[in-house]
Amino acid sequence: MKKKIFVVFLVIVLIAILSGCSSSAPESTDTKTNGEQADQAGQASQGTQTTTQGTKTTTEGQSEKEEIPREFKYKKGTLPTYMEHVLDNGVPIIVVFYDSDDRISQMLKTNIEQVAELFPREIVYFDFTDDNSDRAAKVSMSLGIGYIPSISIVNKNKQIVFQQNGFIDANYLEHQVFNAIYQDETEKDSK
Repeated sequence: MKKKIFVVFLVIVLIAILSGCSSSAPESTDTKTNGEQADQAGQASQGTQTTTQGTKTTTEGQSEKEEIPREFKYKKGTLPTYMEHVLDNGVPIIVVFYDSDDRISQMLKTNIEQVAELFPREIVYFDFTDDNSDRAAKVSMSLGIGYIPSISIVNKNKQIVFQQNGFIDANYLEHQVFNAIYQDETEKDSK
């Protein structure tokens, strides 16, 4: 008797799982850019959602993220003093949250450190590894960080111009940092 009940239960669970896996939504035929493909690779490795330039993404049960670029909103005195000082002086920043026990975080940290070394005078790198302090929480809330590892780039105009969760390729990151630093100059030159 118990065996029959258990088998019936398994069949019901299997049917529920299979019916939940089918999708009635039409498939998209959009062409994806290299950045979107890299974002999807980051999502696959961590199962995270990513906010990229010009898109909005949501996670079940969470509100919709704002588009990139967007203003880096914070109240004076809530961020670490040096971070506020750097932002007030118009210097772009990279803000990264890591978990030292996570292999993806370790790989990401290596890539970000390599890229930050390429621009030692043009950008300031803020590393929040395993930081559970109030200041880290305030920075995380101001940036809208929901997952670790997470990287955000804020340009000299205090605009969040790039944000991603999970792994990111060093070459793609270098391109994003370059754009954050020099985009205003290239726009002036093209006018």
